Amino acid sequence: MAGRVQSAIAYGKEHPYGEFATEETVNKVSLEDAKKFYQTYFNPNNAYLVIIGDVDTKAVKKLVKKHFNSWEKGAQVLTNWKNPVTASQATINFIDMPNAVQSEVSVQNVVKLQMKDPDYLPTLMANRILGGGGSARLFQNLREDKAYTYGSYSSIGNSKYVPSRFRAYASVRNAVTDSAAVQILEEIQKITSEPVTQKELDAAKATYVGNFVMALERPSTIANYALNIETEGLSKDFYKTYLERINAITIADVQQAAGKYFSTENTQVVVTGKGKEVLENLEKMTFQGKKLPVKYFNTNADQVEKPEYKMELPAGVTAQSVIDLYLDAIGGRTVLEKVKTVAIFASGEVQGMALNFQLVRTSDNQFMQNIEMMGRSMSKQVFNGENGYAMMQGQKMDFNPQQAAMIKDEAQPFYELHLDPEVISLEGIEKIDGENAYKVKVSGNRVAFYNVASGQKVQEVTTTEMMGQTIESTMKFGNYKEASGIMFPFYLGQMMGPQLIEFNIDKVEVNSGVTAEDFN
Repeated sequence: MAGRVQSAIAYGKEHPYGEFATEETVNKVSLEDAKKFYQTYFNPNNAYLVIIGDVDTKAVKKLVKKHFNSWEKGAQVLTNWKNPVTASQATINFIDMPNAVQSEVSVQNVVKLQMKDPDYLPTLMANRILGGGGSARLFQNLREDKAYTYGSYSSIGNSKYVPSRFRAYASVRNAVTDSAAVQILEEIQKITSEPVTQKELDAAKATYVGNFVMALERPSTIANYALNIETEGLSKDFYKTYLERINAITIADVQQAAGKYFSTENTQVVVTGKGKEVLENLEKMTFQGKKLPVKYFNTNADQVEKPEYKMELPAGVTAQSVIDLYLDAIGGRTVLEKVKTVAIFASGEVQGMALNFQLVRTSDNQFMQNIEMMGRSMSKQVFNGENGYAMMQGQKMDFNPQQAAMIKDEAQPFYELHLDPEVISLEGIEKIDGENAYKVKVSGNRVAFYNVASGQKVQEVTTTEMMGQTIESTMKFGNYKEASGIMFPFYLGQMMGPQLIEFNIDKVEVNSGVTAEDFN
């Protein structure tokens, strides 16, 4: 989602590079639209045929003529896309994602860069030094020095038809969102105003020389080079002199290219994240002594008003009243207290691979969760009421006392039945998937969200400390249906970092089907 909105903000939603598909736009596409597109663009006017190999040219031409001679030319395709407008000043563009566990930060500006431009190769060197890999400046600063992220990079495109985009980006923790944006801006400013070192330039050259030489081993590379010469208006010796021109690049060439194409003055700082946690500091953010103005967008890249996060609680609502409303909504205390075991079976997929999910809870504080892929357990947690273990792809690790205590707290089929009114607290109202939800802190490391209108639980966020970092695990609930007289969520969504893994419940068993062997 962040990527599509970044493109839309850079180019505009009406531009091919900024347009993105939605359910509404996809449903509007007809068979006639597809036919028209095919007839307009799939014709010899827009086609190139590149053949590489030990072939006879005359024989190939005969075959091409035989098989393609009847392919009729179409009308000339005219493009009248409106070029994107360069930002008049550095601006923060914020997209609120209430459920985000990290922020996506992209500092970007549009550029007019073509492969045939004299400064094309120096620009590649500048980008390599800035954000081209683990040894580049962005990575060394934001990851190795500041520990804001797992990686920070940059990229720059080229096109002879329309402006392309330069961007420097990172996925960072909520708490350091504004700091990360400032560091990215500072690295861009540094490479545009100060010479790079000879060591950095030599390393960048070595990377491109090595990649060029290795690529020549693939026949497809020669085909791509031939196509580039034809389509990009390159000189016939563009690739013959490639290494020579790479090695001739100077430090001054790199600084000049960076100053021309990388911008901190006419740039868009696009941040997608949890506004309740990051927006206050973003609105205070300054760069080179100037406060950056903030614009607000929704997930469809439409400019909107500033999100409102402080919602007044209704009179008389307490943490316990929210919990009571939830328990009533799913069946009532009397019914729920009779439940001894619950077994949930679900299915889902990730990257096209089928997943099976099983979750078992008992009133004796026993717990088992197992995720299988292609019949093999990928992730399993087992707790017998006193101790247990976690297993990841065959690697078993026993729970330490802290982990065991956390599992025990959530092992009950409906832990809300046993919450201490003196411990839980009502933290406010937040938007969850566009609807108001009460936020209740149910333990030291867990908060739960209950829909204001229905009372149903819609999300839980559990916080753990691992290797000095705070990690949030988010579970989403929805599509409540009745099973054995109780309303269960038949949709589960597990946030794994930035990825949402969705499960649909196939079966719920209450007070049956659970044995002691499930917790071995």
